[in-house]
Amino acid sequence: MTAPAEVDTASLIAEHRRVERIVSGMKVGDTAVINGSEVVAVSLAEALQASAMSAADRLAHDFASYVRPKAGA
Repeated sequence: MTAPAEVDTASLIAEHRRVERIVSGMKVGDTAVINGSEVVAVSLAEALQASAMSAADRLAHDFASYVRPKAGA
């Protein structure tokens, strides 16, 4: 059995607080780049609606937003 890995909790907490500072100042629709990823602030209602969708619903929604039927099909 191996010993548990040492974790630098101070740097993890500092990073968490840095991200919290960024997002706490955002308003709905604002964008920011966090760790190389662009994020967009959404309302709580929008976030809850998105989280309430099933995985199949999300997949269908994402697919529908990228794929359009051929004209005349």
